[in-house]
Amino acid sequence: MDFSGPSDNQFFMVFFYSYNIIIYFILYSEKQHKTFAAFLLSVNSFMVVIAALCLNYLGTAFYLQSIIGVVYGVIYTAICLNLDTEIHRISEMTAFINKTSKKYKFYMLFISLVAFT
Repeated sequence: MDFSGPSDNQFFMVFFYSYNIIIYFILYSEKQHKTFAAFLLSVNSFMVVIAALCLNYLGTAFYLQSIIGVVYGVIYTAICLNLDTEIHRISEMTAFINKTSKKYKFYMLFISLVAFT
C-alpha cells in the first residue's frame, strides 16, 4: 500500500467544522462567542487527532495522508474566510438569493463544494 493522496476525512473534518464554527459564532453572530468558539475549535482539533490515530490503526490512511489532509483543510478554510464577501456576492448573482439571507449563501457554498468533490 502506498501513498494515495490526502485524507478526505481529515480535510472535511477540519474545513467543515472550523468554517461553520468561525462563521456562526464569530463573524456573523450578533454577540461574538469567542471563548465558546475556541472551545469548539479545540474539541474539533482533538477529534481530528483521534480520527488520524484511528484511521492509521485501521489501515485506511497513513499519518502523512492525515497531516496533508489537515493542512489542505486549514488552507481551504483560510481561503474561504478571506474570500467570504466575494463568495456571497457571486452566490447572490447566481443563485437568486436575497442580500439579507446569509444562511442560504452558506448552504449554497456547501452544496457547491459537495458537488465539485
